[in-house]
Amino acid sequence: MGEGTGLGLATVYGIVNQSDGAIELDSEPGQGAVFRGYFPAAQPPGDDARPDEPAQLPRGTERILLVEDEDAVRGIVERVLLHCGYQVCTVVSGQDALDLIAREGFDVDLLFTDIVMPGMRGPELARRMREIDPSLRVLFTSGYVDNEPVELDSQGPGAAYLKKPVGHADIARKVREVLDAPAIEAASVETAPD
Repeated sequence: MGEGTGLGLATVYGIVNQSDGAIELDSEPGQGAVFRGYFPAAQPPGDDARPDEPAQLPRGTERILLVEDEDAVRGIVERVLLHCGYQVCTVVSGQDALDLIAREGFDVDLLFTDIVMPGMRGPELARRMREIDPSLRVLFTSGYVDNEPVELDSQGPGAAYLKKPVGHADIARKVREVLDAPAIEAASVETAPD
C-alpha cells in the first residue's frame, strides 16, 4: 500500500518520443485528465534511416541479463539489444534473475536492471550478483530521479545509470559504453600477519 510505479508517464513519454509522436494533456479539477497520444502513420518512402534507428547503433555479442518489470519497456530494450547483436536473457524481477542464475549458472557480461521494481530493487539485485562476480558490469535505469543517483554511488566501479525515458540510441550507446569501459578489478583483501 502507498507504493507503486504511478501512472508510468515516463515510460509512455519514452515510447511516444521514440516513435516521433506527441502527447496532449487536458486536465480540469474535478473532471480528471485525458491523455492523447499521436503517432506518425508511416515513415515516408525513400527517407534514409534516422541516426537513432537500430541499424545505425553500436553492436556487440556479449551476454546481457535484462531485468525489467514493465512489459512495454522490457520489450523495447530487448528488441534494441537483440537487433544490436547481443545475447539477451530477459526476466521480470530480481528474484527471477537470481533463480535463473541458480538454475543455469552465472554467465553474464552485463546486468541491465530497472531500479524500482516490486520485491527486490535493482541495487539489491546488483549487490547479490556481485557477491558471485565482483567484476560484473551493471547498467541501472529508472524514470525516478530523486534519490537514485545517491543510492547508486555506493555501487562502485562498473555501474552506470541511464535515465528513462530512453530511445534506441540511448540504450545501445550506454550499453556499449559500459561494456567497453576499463576492466573492473575486484578489491584485494589484505590480512594482518599472524
